[in-house]
Amino acid sequence: MAEEKVVRFGILGCAGIAIKLARAIGLTPNFSVYTVARAFASANNLPPEVKAYRSYKQLLDDPCVDTVYIPLPTSLHLEWALKAAQKKKHILLEKPTVRPLQTG
Repeated sequence: MAEEKVVRFGILGCAGIAIKLARAIGLTPNFSVYTVARAFASANNLPPEVKAYRSYKQLLDDPCVDTVYIPLPTSLHLEWALKAAQKKKHILLEKPTVRPLQTG
């Protein structure tokens, strides 16, 4: 039988919902929290194998990250979803992206 691939998640942001998702990922076969923002790692006692980056850009640059969860404020979704897509990452958003209102 072929070995099943583990989907490695990177988490952008420190929202409360990210804590719940990180726990759920840890309980799910073939999913793992692979990397997070440094502040998130230190605040949530994640296992030592979870990488912690200083910036979201560093996280997106990691070729081992398969999927990016973006629990940022809705106004930041478009920017970071586009950056993740440019790095060919799968993207998990709970709310749609928004475009700034054009005036004038």
